[in-house]
Amino acid sequence: MIKLLATGDLHLGRSSTAISAGGVLPTREVWNLMVDYAIRHQADAILLSGDIIDRENRFFEAVGALLDGFDKLQEAGIAVFMVSGNHDFDVLPSIITEKHSGMIHLLGQNGAWEEKSFERNNTAISFVGWSFPTQHVFDSPLSDLADKPLNAANIRIGLLHGDLFAASHYAPLNISDLRRKGVQFWLLGHIHKPFQNVEQGVEIHYPGSPQALSPKEKDTHGPLWLEISQSGEIRIRHLALSPVRYEDLRIDVSETENEHGVRSLLLNTLEDRTKEIRAEEMMPQQLVFDLHVSGSYAEPDAILSIFGQNLQDFDRNLDGMAVRIRKAHVHVTPAIGDISELAKQASPVGLLADYILKLEQNSDAPEVVALSKAWLKQYEQLSTQSAYQPLRQEGRDRSPVENHKELGKDYLLDTAYRLLGEMLQQTREN
Repeated sequence: MIKLLATGDLHLGRSSTAISAGGVLPTREVWNLMVDYAIRHQADAILLSGDIIDRENRFFEAVGALLDGFDKLQEAGIAVFMVSGNHDFDVLPSIITEKHSGMIHLLGQNGAWEEKSFERNNTAISFVGWSFPTQHVFDSPLSDLADKPLNAANIRIGLLHGDLFAASHYAPLNISDLRRKGVQFWLLGHIHKPFQNVEQGVEIHYPGSPQALSPKEKDTHGPLWLEISQSGEIRIRHLALSPVRYEDLRIDVSETENEHGVRSLLLNTLEDRTKEIRAEEMMPQQLVFDLHVSGSYAEPDAILSIFGQNLQDFDRNLDGMAVRIRKAHVHVTPAIGDISELAKQASPVGLLADYILKLEQNSDAPEVVALSKAWLKQYEQLSTQSAYQPLRQEGRDRSPVENHKELGKDYLLDTAYRLLGEMLQQTREN
């Protein structure tokens, strides 16, 4: 059996953002954790799928941490196979010294595919990789890869940095091409959110950034642990090694009776989720929540007041884990009552309640269809404005039209409920 630790997008030189006051978590933290884990669990090799060093940050800090790790891995007899990405295409070739040449392998330099055999414990595999020759690559590199392996290894593992989700200038890829290349397992880099596609005997994995870098990179992050048998069977486990975790925390205030109850609900929910995370095999050093408050409440403005008062100052240390609430998103509507009864009224309130019911039921009533189309048109016009051009260039505007429709439904419902609550409040006051 061969044991591998696999990841990409380390971005050494960067640090995680929005963590507890005074805290600094550079990405060398997760690199050190990975090296220690590989040595402790007797990995045979570490695989890195590009953007190991961050182009825009402190070069010598990044390179020092990387080389220190290489020294430890070489001493433990653990090989490294890696490719460069758009951030480190011009850096990695220069740091592979003669000292490391026997154990540290940079595959596919100058944009030419390269394949290396690897054998441990009577198990043979083959690594094939391609590295960025320049910062921007507009065409898929897969067209230059042979469809059949160059040796008779039981399994072929591909290392590649590229964009599977957009026609970007960072080596655009597609799943059908990946499946035709005689590679049983693809380790991809560039996308920071973990993703996998397993079909027809071919596994395609973005392990994501091993250390979550910002609140956009939610939930569990860390490398993959692969165990490959002599027959070519691959067992995979996602290791939660990231020293920081960003999560959404959701509370519904509908059942609370006063502000005391709201605060108690928040603290109890926070405590419960924190206990769950502390009980996991690998606990992060920093836990950062984005709070989402929903439901109906007699006086929604009171909820806004509670969560608008220096929420960012909430900072606790629970058994060695720093816990912070970064911000709150409040979507609380006035308490409405039985909306079905309201919909029977021959009044503006009744018309709006009826519309809400139809929208929730995905009705094809003309008024629902017309308003949904109007929202979608406005959204698409907004998203094509020049202000969003950088997002499209980076390939980050990838959501399909179906997601836009669901977003529109949620937006319209939220707005309609708020308007209905305000109308009812005015009626009560009058």
